[in-house]
Amino acid sequence: MLWVPQLQSDKDEFLMDAAAKHFTKKQLIHINLCQIFLQVLTISDLTYHDGKTIHSQYYSGKGDTGQHSIYDWPTIAHPTHNYWHTWCLFLQQALGYPSLTHPLSAWHVLPKYLQCLIY
Repeated sequence: MLWVPQLQSDKDEFLMDAAAKHFTKKQLIHINLCQIFLQVLTISDLTYHDGKTIHSQYYSGKGDTGQHSIYDWPTIAHPTHNYWHTWCLFLQQALGYPSLTHPLSAWHVLPKYLQCLIY
């Protein structure tokens, strides 16, 4: 049986599903590598708790937001400039960086969230 993580909010979406609507196969490879580097899976993973604004650290490539994924991700090198450029285009064109084009709404009550806060 295939396990798929639950989405965390109304209007939430897996990043690669959102990217597939707008980008070529080559660009999707770039976006996926950046997603793995940042250890994010869904739109809600990228946003502040308001569900409206994408955290700037995910745009800049630093990814240190005080959130930590509950999943075991591979450790990879920082993506190249070309890959990062594609990631930034994705955030801008598909999601509306810095403010989501379609803000998330009600957060779901889940047994586990994809990110936990670390301070």
